[in-house]
Amino acid sequence: MSLDAEDIKRAAAGRWDQILVATTCLSVEQVTPKHRGPCPRCGGHDRFNPLKTVRDTGGLWCRKCHNRDSSPRGGDGLAAIQWLNNCSFPDALKMVAAEVNDNPHGLATAPSTAANGAGGAKLHDTLEAAATALGWSLTQSGAIPEDRQPDSVWQYHDADGSDVGAVLRWNTESGKEIRQVRCEAGGWVCRAMNEPRLLYGMPLIATADTMTTIYVLEGEKSADAGRQLGLCCVASSGGSGAASKSDWSVLNKRNVVIIPDHDDPGEKYAADVVALCAAAGAASVGVLRLPLIWPQCPSGGDLADYSEYHDSKTAEELRAAIESVAVEYIDQVDADEDDLQPVDAWHASFSPRPHADCLIEGLLRRGEVCNVIAATKAGKSWFVLQLLQSIAAGRDWLGRRVARGAVVLVDNELQPATLENRLANVRDALRIEQTHDRARFEYISLRGNWRSLPDLSERLCKRYKPGELAVIVFDAKYRFFGDGFEENSNDSQTRFHNLADELASNLNCGLVLVHHATKGNQTQRSVTDLGSGGGAQSRAADSHITIRDHQTDGCSVLQAAVRSFAPAEPQTIRFAWPLWYVDSDMPPILASPTAGVGKAQMCERIRDNLTDEWQTLYSLATACRTQTSRTAFKDAVADMENAGELETKAEYKSSNGSKTVGIRRMPDSESLTVSANTEELSVAVH
Repeated sequence: MSLDAEDIKRAAAGRWDQILVATTCLSVEQVTPKHRGPCPRCGGHDRFNPLKTVRDTGGLWCRKCHNRDSSPRGGDGLAAIQWLNNCSFPDALKMVAAEVNDNPHGLATAPSTAANGAGGAKLHDTLEAAATALGWSLTQSGAIPEDRQPDSVWQYHDADGSDVGAVLRWNTESGKEIRQVRCEAGGWVCRAMNEPRLLYGMPLIATADTMTTIYVLEGEKSADAGRQLGLCCVASSGGSGAASKSDWSVLNKRNVVIIPDHDDPGEKYAADVVALCAAAGAASVGVLRLPLIWPQCPSGGDLADYSEYHDSKTAEELRAAIESVAVEYIDQVDADEDDLQPVDAWHASFSPRPHADCLIEGLLRRGEVCNVIAATKAGKSWFVLQLLQSIAAGRDWLGRRVARGAVVLVDNELQPATLENRLANVRDALRIEQTHDRARFEYISLRGNWRSLPDLSERLCKRYKPGELAVIVFDAKYRFFGDGFEENSNDSQTRFHNLADELASNLNCGLVLVHHATKGNQTQRSVTDLGSGGGAQSRAADSHITIRDHQTDGCSVLQAAVRSFAPAEPQTIRFAWPLWYVDSDMPPILASPTAGVGKAQMCERIRDNLTDEWQTLYSLATACRTQTSRTAFKDAVADMENAGELETKAEYKSSNGSKTVGIRRMPDSESLTVSANTEELSVAVH
């Protein structure tokens, strides 16, 4: 009779941290989940840490000790005690039993013989019992010199975390012996897992955000090493030649990056997985070859070797190197010619496909088209510049999470110098430094070099690969209409959006079209009907984001109508140059349809924003928020100029060299105002 390891581990769950302190050299601090420090066995700087589940499982990890052919590998608390105390599995089991029960031999025991499973295979109660049986068999055949437990055990689970099988490895002088066991009839049998086999790391895929990149490694050892760096890593069982024996359908609509071993079998594995992921409907599939981040990578090197080689670097530094490298994305396999095939809707409703990757939380996914609509000069360009830089830097945008990725701005309104200065202003305000980790951000200036969307679509598809970009912004939409397109034509709007849909699908990215609102008061219009032009655009786009005047001066209401998300709640936002901010304290109430700004109130706004220096009339109008009060603004300027409070210049030269109307406070002009504090008359210069 032998101690039942599963019963002992269940009894120890929730107190493994105490047990490790009692049975090993570890201190209380060293079993705290957030601890990072030297390894108690091999030293180093910060290579050792308990797993987040240390209290429940007893798992510990050292990037150096557990990335080599150590015995045993990192795993649960029993493996940790074996590793730290250099003892056998039975001895570690007895130590834990003594801690969880005053009478360790009084615990439940497992029989030394096993019942029969399917096909006559012996059914073992525990994984350890099955491993013992395999170890004895390998010893009898001479594959390993002595009967012992495996050096490494990788357990496979389904999406819910239930056991489905395990891969066991014994290290030998000449290499390794690898065997599989599987769960069956409530026990374990020494047989390979059933095909198609689940991937190693199924619970990670099931719980990962749709924005998360899934990294596919050639083996479980490398997948473990990648997880320790903070990556979502999976692997298939059976080695480089058995990729086709696994089920890759779970990667449908996912962004996948394969990191193969640096050898010929690794290249074959990468090619096989690319084809399998494409067939499974992955959103994008790329290959990252280790020499790109590790020029000294030896033949046969893998991600575990990469982590061990760079032991002096932190996990964050190694992960950043992997995430920032240019991945070679592979063109997707062409769909079957007959793509008009009916799908069983009832079946699909019980197991629907995952959504495409979310790019902007609650607003936009890959392959979708979004309209950003606001009145002329309302700050739309600043709005999308802030969005693009937030995505490239992986920063939240107006309280929403975004998927970090490469972005492109196609601008046909601003001069390059003006655009670059705006980019610098937004970057400085967001505090994005040159040393910060960020994805690629490119702009294409078409001012004076007009191109239509049909022409641009072909060029962009030649320049960029599917999945390479997260978002492309076209600013402004009306200038991308080609010959024969009319903004007010429903047919033109339909054809234009069909082209936009095709481009978003071909590049597997999100498209954002910056558009102006219809003239007149916008309050009574719905979100989808706000854009100027034919009404077909309201139905064609996947989402509409609008900026409209708030009932409170200086505020705006951000609203959205979406197709593939839950309804979006409106937000109150403010523009404080050069950024937009969410004002969560202000209810999002649109301005009254009849609300206007009187001449006296407009005069006060102008006085607040006038300076002694020349500025453009446009910049003053923007500061005064005149989208619905242009008449009051013009009348107020005329009256104040007649009264000698300000002066204008028709041929004022702006900072970008263009001639426009300039305005400033009249030098030496004075007017009497009342001080709110002293209630005395005081002189203030205007």
